[in-house]
Amino acid sequence: MSDNKLLLGGVGVGFGAAAVALLGAAVRSARQTMRLRRTGARSTAIVRELNTVESFEDTAYAPAFEFATADGTVHRIVSDAAANPPSHNVGDEVTVLYDPADPSGAQIEAFASLWLGPVLMMVGGSVTLGVAIFCLWFTR
Repeated sequence: MSDNKLLLGGVGVGFGAAAVALLGAAVRSARQTMRLRRTGARSTAIVRELNTVESFEDTAYAPAFEFATADGTVHRIVSDAAANPPSHNVGDEVTVLYDPADPSGAQIEAFASLWLGPVLMMVGGSVTLGVAIFCLWFTR
């Protein structure tokens, strides 16, 4: 086998491993979201502030919201989903989903909060898998 084919095979295997990791993480994240939607509790939350998140050369805004669980305990959570322009304004009411056993993982019931991560990981994993297959195909 030539050095080029050996190198291409190594790149293919590396991309294949990365694809498996990304696709596995996407499936795990999607299953967690489906479980939260199926068994989680809902509550109305109020956006109390917008936290700035620096990303690349831009500033995004993550809503910090407060909600009460069924037992009346108030929780303050900063969303993982940051956007520019902000997806919510201070004072907005939003519906949140939370696990009654662990309300600290509450998520705003919206596509970006619930599904954007798994979708991006699935797309990234699929593209990475395509590169792996391409590399490995040419080592034959």
